[in-house]
Amino acid sequence: MFSRQRLILAFLILSSIRITWILFLFLIYESQLRLAGDASSFFTVSQGMLNGMPLYTGLYEMKPPGLFYLNALSLIIADNEIPLTILKVVLVGAIPVSMIAFVLVVFKKVDKHIKRFFLFTSLIVGCTTSIYILERILGLQAEPFGVFFSILYVLIVGWDLKNMSRIRIVLAAIAIALAVGMREQFLFPLLAAGMLISSNLKFFIKSFVIPCAIAIVAGLIFMQTMGYLYFYLNVYLPDAFGSEAGINELGNIFMRGLHGWIVMLDVSYLFIMPLFGVLIGILWVSVSVIKTEISTWRDIIGAWICTCAGILFMHITFVAYLIADKNLEHTIVRYAPFVYVLSITSALIFVISLIWLFIRNRSLLAHTLVTIVATYPIVFSAGAKNFSVYQLTVAIPVYIAVLIIFMHAASDYPKRNPIPLITKIITLIIIIMPFVLIGFDWQKKQDRLEEFNSKFYIDVENAKQFDSMMDRCGFDNYIPWDIFIRTAKHSPIQMNWATHRSFNPGSNSYFRSRTIEHLSNIPVLIMDPRRRGDTELHRLIEENFTLEQPECAQGYEEPEFYSIYFRKI
Repeated sequence: MFSRQRLILAFLILSSIRITWILFLFLIYESQLRLAGDASSFFTVSQGMLNGMPLYTGLYEMKPPGLFYLNALSLIIADNEIPLTILKVVLVGAIPVSMIAFVLVVFKKVDKHIKRFFLFTSLIVGCTTSIYILERILGLQAEPFGVFFSILYVLIVGWDLKNMSRIRIVLAAIAIALAVGMREQFLFPLLAAGMLISSNLKFFIKSFVIPCAIAIVAGLIFMQTMGYLYFYLNVYLPDAFGSEAGINELGNIFMRGLHGWIVMLDVSYLFIMPLFGVLIGILWVSVSVIKTEISTWRDIIGAWICTCAGILFMHITFVAYLIADKNLEHTIVRYAPFVYVLSITSALIFVISLIWLFIRNRSLLAHTLVTIVATYPIVFSAGAKNFSVYQLTVAIPVYIAVLIIFMHAASDYPKRNPIPLITKIITLIIIIMPFVLIGFDWQKKQDRLEEFNSKFYIDVENAKQFDSMMDRCGFDNYIPWDIFIRTAKHSPIQMNWATHRSFNPGSNSYFRSRTIEHLSNIPVLIMDPRRRGDTELHRLIEENFTLEQPECAQGYEEPEFYSIYFRKI
């Protein structure tokens, strides 16, 4: 007969096989996808860099430099995106592997049954995390690379929760620099991860503040050496926080960090494996209990209640304010009465539980408040571009952080009252999680793959014809107007973002002046005929360009939906 432990082990093995197979299918799918989505813009910028055009001044795109250098390296190696696609597949697939390696090294001396549980938990959670990345992010966005490096930071800090050696400080700084170099938003979830993992201020300074300072200084020195620090600080960052992170229907930039319900819904109800969100929720609300090492159930339950009520109060109350204050065009409006009741109820419970914890255990109260406050930088970061699907993945390093906190506590669980209960719940969830798939249609995903790839090959052929025409005419660059030639060797003189910011409401004066300057001398203008901009820019186009092809361009067939204007002689 099977003992209970062997039965649980059998279920864990079965679940591990299931989740590994699902991840394998996703990785195979990703390896077949050619250049798609925003990745086309990034490769165009990187091609421009290889053509000698300076980053941010010659070609402007809303990303930090790290991703462009990866793209450029891929172009140098194979003249296409395939090496970078391979790197993405390897890094995303390495997430569960790195977590297993972490357990094998850090918990090598724990009881064999606990170690076995940690290994399977790490494998299943790691694979689920990788699936979440691949399901949320199409193609070669910055987030998959940033997520990997940010998880490395969490594993480096989580190696030892009591001491932070100099070598680990340096490694943590490198991981932060690489993550933020892919996307600045990763700085905020890394801050949250540092807050949660640290048991005191001294450890937080060593684990996050000092490595972060080292990473920022190193990044600034690098950009100054490469010659674009001034434009990064004075053009890129102001525009990024002004246009990308500014006011939207969910409130101003501050209130963007107060919509945690969107992040939680995405990782649970809207994810194909909804139990993942349940798992993270349980680990999250248990952080303060685990870090304080309390053993009385009265304090444990009080901390759980305070954490849940505090998070609800912090995030739901501002949603209620938005609904009541203006005509919010969002699906949440239909649940307005429920939101109001939940806001008032959570506020009352939160205040009562705060007073209770203040009287009972102030150390527990402090850790509880940190756990609540840590949700803000996560949601703030995930809310870029109005909570775009791929942006929500920036929260992943914090999900790994709460798991590591739990594993450190569970490694000596006889001393902790809530650990056996939490362990049983987590075991049940991770066993069931790979088998509960909702709204997943693999055939639909395959059809989408074929659609994207067919468009890519059409674009490759269009780019070859365009490059041939540009070479015959002796043209070096062109200006794009909401459209550009994907995979072309000839670079645009500026990117769509700069053109877009030249004429839309709230246009940027710097980009507008550059666009007007380029319209005065560039030989070719490519635009979607449905977009023309405002009166002044429309006049410049009419005065300086014509649809009539010059003799050198005779016979060139424009791709569908493109209008190619040539400078009047």
